[in-house]
Amino acid sequence: MRNYIYLILIAGSTFLLIYNYKSLGNNLFESSNNPEKKIENLYYYLKNYYVDKIDLDSLSNEIIKDVVKKLDPHSFYISKNELPIVNESMRGSFEGIGVNFFFINDTVSIIRVLKDSPAEKFGLLAGDRILMSDKDTLYGKNLSNQKILDKIKGPKESKINLEIFRPSSAEKFNVNIERGKVDIASVFFYELKEDVGYIKIDRFIKETDVDFKLAIENFNEKRIKKLILDLRDNPGGYLFSAEKISDLFLEKDQKIVIVKSSKGEIKEKLASGEGIFKDGRVCILINKNSASASEVLAGALQDNDRAFIIGETSFGKGLVQNQFPLGSKDAIRLTVAKYYTPSGRSIQKPFESYNDNIKYLINDSKKPHDQAIDTIMYYSTNGKKLFTKGGILPDKILPSKEAKAKNISYEIIWNQLNRMVIEEVDKNRNFYSKLKREDVLKEQFLDKAKWIELLNVLSKKNKIDLKSTDYEIMINSIRSILVFQLFDRKTQIEVNNSNDPYIFEAINILK
Repeated sequence: MRNYIYLILIAGSTFLLIYNYKSLGNNLFESSNNPEKKIENLYYYLKNYYVDKIDLDSLSNEIIKDVVKKLDPHSFYISKNELPIVNESMRGSFEGIGVNFFFINDTVSIIRVLKDSPAEKFGLLAGDRILMSDKDTLYGKNLSNQKILDKIKGPKESKINLEIFRPSSAEKFNVNIERGKVDIASVFFYELKEDVGYIKIDRFIKETDVDFKLAIENFNEKRIKKLILDLRDNPGGYLFSAEKISDLFLEKDQKIVIVKSSKGEIKEKLASGEGIFKDGRVCILINKNSASASEVLAGALQDNDRAFIIGETSFGKGLVQNQFPLGSKDAIRLTVAKYYTPSGRSIQKPFESYNDNIKYLINDSKKPHDQAIDTIMYYSTNGKKLFTKGGILPDKILPSKEAKAKNISYEIIWNQLNRMVIEEVDKNRNFYSKLKREDVLKEQFLDKAKWIELLNVLSKKNKIDLKSTDYEIMINSIRSILVFQLFDRKTQIEVNNSNDPYIFEAINILK
């Protein structure tokens, strides 16, 4: 009986407690199934009644991040610290001094000065150490890359004073640099052979379609009618950019892409008929990292029989995102539509397979497309059978060299290759600085015996054995990293292409 009375007293006290909060909350406790009202009520209670002080701004960010993450793999929250970086990556430019840096012995070391950048204009060189930035010490500290960027980057026309140490001459000096706009190219092109042009698109940013058209105009002036379009490792970007590039290859009213919005509205993007490469032959290169806008472009040309595609099955991202501001210099990127290729194919990969170890088809089976056949058959403009199963399936499947040699040992050493190359160049900068562009385009410029010795030291340190195929791939990777540091992205691409089986196969197809 005593326990029964005790429970009644507890229940009554709880009722009084809730009742008091109800009166204090101005009837916020009124029952509501409105989800917006629930969130508003939650915020009110946390702000006014929670026993401890809460950082509501930080808490709300975590809640938003968690909610958006549960929607799909491509919707995400962008914090105020991340937003400038995300916007820069899509804009194709940033404001700062224009250097790549790396930590060597706890010191910020410049490994590359970007062409036409403020850093180049004010005389900074690869190998220079940045000791101080506006009287802030940068050496001997455990600073993150982001903290270094925060100290060095800034709005154009603002000034920064750097204290520099130059090992090559053992001199220390100060330089006042006026920050500026630094462009990041997304399109690289050159004449691969006498009658074959090559264009590499790294990503689809604001000016990609404009730069791509300039490349095609350059080839047209040279009467080049064969094109290798490289979309490997291109993660995508702006849909409109992929649409405009597709338009250059297609006849009037041919479909480019079909977009279905969240409200069920269906829009078809059609070619204008004003394309400037409608008659040329095209071979597209894709791999497992070709995604989104890359797949829109590849799908548009494949479905309209305007390109032969070789490589690996692409990533499989058939969703369109828009970015929306949240009000406090942060934002969310939400999936707002689905896209389909002109034949009606959705190339979206099932979400549950994103983290799986995907087995990519190798072109050595009698029926290489069997595993990729969808339940619905699709056809190109000229009646060619099209297949889809989580990505664009190439017309000819070629495994990448990296895919053949991937193993745990390879991954361990691969993650240390960049540092090894940077430190080697830094030790012997006098030698490497004398190399000219025409030198590195020759394969023999690399002292393979020396680099194999360094790889052996690295493998011994990690207690792993390297296979012969690992050595071959890593030497090529070292050459690529080295050329990028010493020169630029375009030179790196030309060097990579000089011994690339994908390129050789594309040239054969275009004969």
